Amino acid sequence: MILQMVKKLRNYGMISLIEKGMTMRPMEYFLDIYVHTFPDQKRKIDEHIQLNGMFLGHIFFDEEICGPLCYKLRNAHTTEEIKKLVSFVEAMLLEGDDYVRSIVTMKVLQMFKKDRIIVEKAKAYFSDEVLEKIEEEIKVG
Repeated sequence: MILQMVKKLRNYGMISLIEKGMTMRPMEYFLDIYVHTFPDQKRKIDEHIQLNGMFLGHIFFDEEICGPLCYKLRNAHTTEEIKKLVSFVEAMLLEGDDYVRSIVTMKVLQMFKKDRIIVEKAKAYFSDEVLEKIEEEIKVG
């Protein structure tokens, strides 16, 4: 499964930390990857920081990553952007530090608990490892 993740990250220009033997990356690392993967979002990050006086990961992730991903999954969009967003979310969950993983857990997994239709559609995009985590969270809460 890790090799599948490495391949996904490579496909979207992301260099896998798993491949380098490093884990537990901070939010700044993922912001750099996000801007590299979605260059048009740099302005939104800057606006978010200007509006809030700092980067608030839970808010930004909910508004700019989780929301659009859910919308695309719910409305049966099958685009490269979904694959890029999913790869990004998986990297955050598998390689992020506690803060980064808490963002993914709180936002994506909470949303999946609320909308089983999205979970069913997400199965086509997320790795088995991440789907298992989602299912575990749904059972817990």
